[in-house]
Amino acid sequence: MPTNPNGALGSLDYMKEQRPDLAVKSRETAPNFGSPDRQKLIDEVTTITQTFHSNSSSKRYDYIFQFDIKPRSYIIEILLIITSLILFQEIKHTQKLVFLASKNMHLSEDWLI
Repeated sequence: MPTNPNGALGSLDYMKEQRPDLAVKSRETAPNFGSPDRQKLIDEVTTITQTFHSNSSSKRYDYIFQFDIKPRSYIIEILLIITSLILFQEIKHTQKLVFLASKNMHLSEDWLI
């Protein structure tokens, strides 16, 4: 966004002075994912991670235990989020492969699942 879109498809025409500020904001702002409970979990994990990396190695582990974490439910929730993201990427990749294959060769109905 730091450069003028010159009418590119899907572009937004912002003033030259606004574009650098919006570019910085877009790097600092994270989107919300799913339900409020899931977003709360993501925010807590982000906070823990940032705190963990911002402190010296001797103090790192003290900060992790300051949060009220229910290990099983949070770990399961995190694993579900990660798994769903991975599966979503795999589905998109598979759809692209099937589309490309169907353009290059005739597929019989028996082949499609």
